[in-house]
Amino acid sequence: MKKYDLKKVLLMLFVFCGVAVFSQNQYWEKSSPSKFTEVETLQRASIPNAFKVFHLDMDKFKEVIATAPLMNSGVTHSSVVIEFPNSDGAFQRFSITESSIMHPLLAAKYPEIKTYKAIGIDDPTATMRFSITQFGLHTMKLSGIKGAAYIDPYTIDRENYIIYDKASLDADYGNFECLTDMDVNLTSLGNNESDRADGNDQKLRTYRWHYPQLENTALFFQARVLKRCKKPMF
Repeated sequence: MKKYDLKKVLLMLFVFCGVAVFSQNQYWEKSSPSKFTEVETLQRASIPNAFKVFHLDMDKFKEVIATAPLMNSGVTHSSVVIEFPNSDGAFQRFSITESSIMHPLLAAKYPEIKTYKAIGIDDPTATMRFSITQFGLHTMKLSGIKGAAYIDPYTIDRENYIIYDKASLDADYGNFECLTDMDVNLTSLGNNESDRADGNDQKLRTYRWHYPQLENTALFFQARVLKRCKKPMF
């Protein structure tokens, strides 16, 4: 009888673990760059020399993060846990809170724009900021162990994503060119500390940004992007 009960317990434990693993990875699926043609992939200003590609079920992903508490709601610990793939192809768990950067009225007008903060569980030194918009998922992770890493849309349909470390980008990936005249005298670059504001005065400031042309500007650039994506890329 005891052996029978032990088998039942082990079977239930196996089923429970299997369901738990499935639920954790229900929105990410490993993919490969070879599955997509050049026409299907987004044009990038920089191509990392090492990266992974994953398919994201955005609907399931949104279902999970929809329950994330607001960052300023007094919640000290979020029970909403999301897994993100890293550049090695493994998954890392993060505790998620919603961190809105817009005024409530503006956020209500554009509910498709969401921003979040993530705290590493498997890597306690890792923090992440990510956004979900009509242009897909974008993340930036900072880790005391692995440095900076990113997740960006890989295909035009925003269903597949590229995961890479900053270290995998070439040194000249930004194509930065300084256009400042050499003979300009900027007081902010002087040695007089009284002329500079303390950038770390331990004060949290909240600003309201009023930009009347925000909607028109967004529609303008969205139209340009869509027009560019529809052009044949030969």
